[in-house]
Formats: sequence, C-alpha cells, structure tokens
Amino acid sequence: MKEFYYEVNQEITKVTIQKIGNHVWKAIVNERELTIHLDDRQSTRLDVRINGRGYHCHIDTQGNDRFISWKGSTYALRRVDSLASHVQNLDNVKEKDFEPEIRSPMPGKVVKIHVQEGDIVVAKQPLLILEAMKMEYVITAPKDCIIQKILFHENDQVDLGNTLITLTLKNE
Repeated sequence: MKEFYYEVNQEITKVTIQKIGNHVWKAIVNERELTIHLDDRQSTRLDVRINGRGYHCHIDTQGNDRFISWKGSTYALRRVDSLASHVQNLDNVKEKDFEPEIRSPMPGKVVKIHVQEGDIVVAKQPLLILEAMKMEYVITAPKDCIIQKILFHENDQVDLGNTLITLTLKNE
C-alpha cells in the first residue's frame, strides 16, 4: 500500500491506495475504505465505480494542482510530499505568500459576480460563481483583501487558468 497526503480545499486528507486488480484499487480516505474501478478515461473525463456506484468525473490540471468535478462539487487537490513538511510550510506562511490573482480552476461560464472593484472582502466570502458541466463552483476570497480588478463579466466564457480577479491585501 502507498500512503499520500493531499491538500483538499485547504484541508489535509490522508489517502492510502493499493492496486488489487486490472483497473481496480482499494483506497482508504480519512479512514473510509473504498473500492475504485476505472471504467473509462477520455482526456479529462473519468468514469469510475466507487463501492459499486458509478460516477462521471472531470479532472483539470494546473501546475501541481488538480481540480476534480464530481457529484456537483469541484475539489482542489494538491499533493503534499509529507505531512511534516506541509505543517512546517503552513507555520512559515507570511503575507508575502499571498496570491494576488484568483484564477479559474476550470473552463466555464461566469454566471454571477458578487463583488465590485474596490470592495473590501473577508476570507471565504463568495466572489463569483462559475458554471461548468451544469455544476456551479463558488470562488471565494483567500484572505481579507480588497478587490483590485475584475477581468470578466457575467456570462463570459473563461478557460482554465484565466485570471478572473486581482486582489490586494487589506492592511490591518
């Protein structure tokens, strides 16, 4: 069995996985055991069965990040080399690590913009909603900050990785 740690939507998730057959794996995710069958893979789309139930997933890759759309939600995943190094990195995070751009995690359509340029927002406040494959994905503020520039309008199509909004940190 191989053990991995993933940062999933800013939370650490432990994944243990073992191949048990052709296109079949046993996985333990946060102490929950799953049997995963890969039925079909076409580019960024996966058809899988988890514990006998079929799902369609869409996966996009941006650098070290993976964005998985599944069951009406989109999850941002980043593999963490070790839990200890991740905790140490979290302890060392400073304002200089702030990312001033909100990028699109997937291709889709901007369906709603909740903010305006110059607005002061708080961490996790919804900024806009993207729609992809009939699913809505809420983009939220990473920290308390100020909306500097909004680069798209409602009903605009965006590509994976497009800068949607630029931000500046709110001074304490």
